[in-house]
Amino acid sequence: MPLYDQLMLRILVLYLSIGSGHQVAAEAITAALRRANVEAICTDPIAEHSRVWISLMNLGNSLSGLMIPRLYNKLWSNGRASPLTNWMTTHGFAVHPIRSAIDAIKPDRIVCTHALPARVAAQHKRQAQVIGVVTDFGAHAYWPHPLIDRYCVPVDDVGADLIKRGIDLQRIHVTGLPTLTRLDRAGRSNDRVNVLIVIGGRRAGPYRRAAQLIIKALPQLDLPIRITIVTGANQTAHRQLSSLKLPDSIELLGIVDDLPTRLSRADIVIGKPGGVLTAEVLAAGAAFIAITPGPGQETANAEFLQRHLLAMICHRPDELINAVVQLAADTALRQHMQQAAQHFGRPNAADDVAQIVLSTCHR
Repeated sequence: MPLYDQLMLRILVLYLSIGSGHQVAAEAITAALRRANVEAICTDPIAEHSRVWISLMNLGNSLSGLMIPRLYNKLWSNGRASPLTNWMTTHGFAVHPIRSAIDAIKPDRIVCTHALPARVAAQHKRQAQVIGVVTDFGAHAYWPHPLIDRYCVPVDDVGADLIKRGIDLQRIHVTGLPTLTRLDRAGRSNDRVNVLIVIGGRRAGPYRRAAQLIIKALPQLDLPIRITIVTGANQTAHRQLSSLKLPDSIELLGIVDDLPTRLSRADIVIGKPGGVLTAEVLAAGAAFIAITPGPGQETANAEFLQRHLLAMICHRPDELINAVVQLAADTALRQHMQQAAQHFGRPNAADDVAQIVLSTCHR
């Protein structure tokens, strides 16, 4: 697309502050669009309207995943959107703030990293094209909608999910999952196995089980390896780990501003299989040990990782210990997983999504 055409475009990027992945992907796409000299506005319209609603959505999401995981999985993987979802996108509390944002900005394109604003935007888009960006390695039942013009998906598997649910192949583009990280795979050392453990997140609740698993397993990981633990905003996990007598080979950190560098240097990454961390690990070309996957999207991510032999999945301390011991000792297995990760990793996903957004849409 010529530069003068791009300068005339106005792009609205919508996300919801549920977890952090939707926002990270939205900000990465916005940055890529701005690098292309496009006016891009990035916002969570519901949070702008009421932080209370977002807090309640986060609470409901966490509680349903913890208390009724089977139902959560069923709703997530069902073949079509539930009547409640259809009602929410036509009459629910989310409709007004999303429509108001669209009417105020009058965008030429609308990019959505969460299915709820995507569905509302599709029904209220006026002349704007709507592009849905799936931020997990499985597509849940809420995503398919006849008025969403195009979908950007992390991998072919997600495209296959959408096709099974009635979306035309021509509307699907495999771009990778956009992240803000810029990774340099050349940073890996050969002198000792580097293990990076990431157990921090915006919502500490889902990370509680993961942190407890790490705390129980650490004393038994007496191996000639270097371990770095990043707890991020998870202050409870940091306090608990600080109370342990950790050997010099284990470095404990809170919030860091160089996670991309640490990912690129890691031979093995341990963490929950959220969409963004999974994408970052694949882009870094690291072997992945996915711990305590939750229902819904994390289960879908874990199933994708297992299906392509990209990760070991651990629910208990003994499983984690065995996985670390095996990967640390078996160089061939570790390198095989690293090469597989590089095959699926898409470090330039944000730029690829931006190109789809800027290209002419034919349906």
